[in-house]
Amino acid sequence: MNIKIKVAAAAAIATLSATTPALAAEVKKIGLAMPNLQADFFNQIKLGVENYTKEKGIDLIVVDAKNDTATQVSQVQDMMTQGIDAFIYIPAGAAAAAVPTRLARAEGIPVINV
Repeated sequence: MNIKIKVAAAAAIATLSATTPALAAEVKKIGLAMPNLQADFFNQIKLGVENYTKEKGIDLIVVDAKNDTATQVSQVQDMMTQGIDAFIYIPAGAAAAAVPTRLARAEGIPVINV
């Protein structure tokens, strides 16, 4: 695994691990919004998050926007209706960067931007 991929995956996982104990105890479902799982870099991040959530007994919802910003915004909204407790977000583009983060925060869902 490339060092950049390891660093990105570790950063996302470390951020989840660094939450307060009360929040960590409450996290049962995490949403992971990926811009393009055809890219090895993003696929490796997904695998790292999958391993972490499996180890911790946390449900994971993964979506792939296939580099479409409108699709990604819609996918994030769908994840929020499924009751995610936290959200890891890698935007598909500049247009998709702010809206999902704002929506999640408005619902009180912690957001980890990668």
